[in-house]
Amino acid sequence: TDSIWLHPAEAVERFRDGQLKLLPPTVHTLQRLDGFPTWDALRAALEDAPVPGITPRMERRPDGVAIVVPE
Repeated sequence: TDSIWLHPAEAVERFRDGQLKLLPPTVHTLQRLDGFPTWDALRAALEDAPVPGITPRMERRPDGVAIVVPE
């Protein structure tokens, strides 16, 4: 177990480069967080918003199985 503070975009980039292991719901959450330029913007947008469920599903593809996170 380890910890590190990263900007959401950097965490996703490290994940895509194979430098950081993350589960799909975490990647999805980081991508959402990266859409806000400041903490205040994030709070204003999500303060009263319901917490969405993130339910990945497995999808069969020609090259194997993929985990798909709904938008």
